[in-house]
Amino acid sequence: MNQVGEEAAALGLTSRTLKQFVLDYLQAHPREGDVMKGDVLKGHLEMLVLVVVRDGATYGYAIIEELRTRSHGSFDLPEGTIYPALHRLEKGGALKSRWQEVGGRCRREYSVTLTGRRLLAARRREWSAFAGAVTGVLGAS
Repeated sequence: MNQVGEEAAALGLTSRTLKQFVLDYLQAHPREGDVMKGDVLKGHLEMLVLVVVRDGATYGYAIIEELRTRSHGSFDLPEGTIYPALHRLEKGGALKSRWQEVGGRCRREYSVTLTGRRLLAARRREWSAFAGAVTGVLGAS
């Protein structure tokens, strides 16, 4: 058994859990230029969508583009990730939508409700506390 295997065994990790840990870590920590997958953003996607809608990206494609731009390409999310999040937020009352005709095409435009602004403020507080705690742990090592 090599040193990594011995350390994993000492921590009670099986080869399967160690492999899953490594895969999760690599997925959550892409190299520069890598694109993050939607599942890495679980729990944070709604906050990100709310902030870009609040700031003026009002329809699906614009939201996708704004997330990509603000993240310098790291959040290159497919429609199949964004649209379910928009629907969840709308169903929960955080967003409202209306159909708008633009250039002869109809698209659904979203706006943030008062409930959405409150949710965004709460999620930002949670994120700040979490990021501070992670920074504290990483700084201690």
